[in-house]
Amino acid sequence: MTTQLSSAAQKLLADRRILKYKELVSVPIADNGEPLVTTSPISELSLELEDLEYPLARQSAWQRLVDAARMLKTKDKRYGIRVWYAYRSLAAQQTFFKEQRAVVEKQNPGLSEGDLLEKVHMFVAVPDVAGHPTGGAFDLTLTFEGKKVDMGCDYPDFSSPYISTFAEGLTDTQKKNRVLLREILMANGFAPFNGEWWHFSYGDREWAAFYGENAAIYSQIEADERLKKKQQESLPKLR
Repeated sequence: MTTQLSSAAQKLLADRRILKYKELVSVPIADNGEPLVTTSPISELSLELEDLEYPLARQSAWQRLVDAARMLKTKDKRYGIRVWYAYRSLAAQQTFFKEQRAVVEKQNPGLSEGDLLEKVHMFVAVPDVAGHPTGGAFDLTLTFEGKKVDMGCDYPDFSSPYISTFAEGLTDTQKKNRVLLREILMANGFAPFNGEWWHFSYGDREWAAFYGENAAIYSQIEADERLKKKQQESLPKLR
């Protein structure tokens, strides 16, 4: 199955870089002022939202995801997209990062501040460059006839050796499924985070760095205080 990609996406489709914190923190931000919008499942596109605690995303990022689901249907009507995670409050990101930093610091005494940040960043994005608090990032997978396809490991199993997009040891079927997800999302402007096969973003610093944009168009954005409090209390352990 092939997808029509932009020239930039064609060049980057096989790009295996896992961008580091130091590469992202230097990316300027010129927020375009887009609001967070409420997301909802779209049955005719098999676009599922799996109990999102924060059913929010930036307007254009959400529209691009809808377009991706629509494009997927033109390839095979039996395919769909399941979203596990969208917006996360910055407060929740900061709390979880602090907890993970303490774990990594204990396991790796003597690390410099720079090395410590990079190591933690591979598990939990450093808050000032994290995509989810911008409303432009999604954690998602493909479905086929309503069931999740085989991607090689479950979400979010950080103990698995197959988390990274190009992990060694994947079967041909798993590789094919990952390529399809990657093609569909990149064809609609999303950038992949190669450290996690499920994470894609639009408009944030990861997106800007991956595509060589002059600046990110989304900064971290605050949502309703009640939602923020609810998410802080649950603190799901995701990127």
